[in-house]
Amino acid sequence: MGGAAHVAITVALGAAERHGPAAVRWTVDSLLDGAPTAPAVTVHLPGPEGVRARRASPFPFGDAPVVAAALGAEVTSRLTLDSAPATLALRAVGLLRHTPWRDAEPLRAALSRALTGVHLGSDRFTVRADAWSAPRPAGSTFPVGAGVRHAAFAVTGRQQSRATAAVAARVALELARGTVPAGVVHLPHLPGAASLLDDLAAEGVWSRFHLN
Repeated sequence: MGGAAHVAITVALGAAERHGPAAVRWTVDSLLDGAPTAPAVTVHLPGPEGVRARRASPFPFGDAPVVAAALGAEVTSRLTLDSAPATLALRAVGLLRHTPWRDAEPLRAALSRALTGVHLGSDRFTVRADAWSAPRPAGSTFPVGAGVRHAAFAVTGRQQSRATAAVAARVALELARGTVPAGVVHLPHLPGAASLLDDLAAEGVWSRFHLN
């Protein structure tokens, strides 16, 4: 949405999908090392089975500063899981960052092992992006007020690891073609990035939802 002043990105991962130990440890470290100062919110996630409501907590995804720089907007990123019990467990891990033993390696290792062995819910993932035409007032969850425009969009599919691999493969093809300029180039600025969502939807990697 042109002129966006505040953007909220929510990533919902399938708790039943098996993620590698390094990915789980990165998640635990990110939760314990602190997250963006934004409130947890209830997010409605669309899918073929209908809309699910999940509580999403702030999480420091690396995409947030990239989107903020590209749009000149405040960006908040959040994480949740498709399983309600697994989401509660994730939030409990995040609360441990307020304890004096948050930096203890045995704690982080034990949490990583425990989460690696938990496979509740399904392998469905959803990424939802909301954009508002006004900034978020201090202390508020989202921008509100007369004249504030809002747009929302989501993609959802099965097996987030497969979807990540499909995106990485498209990037590798662009690199092989020699169309990527030298230097640091983020995904939205790659040649062909504008058609990426449609192309992968056509290949069955995910489905798209225009929410409003």
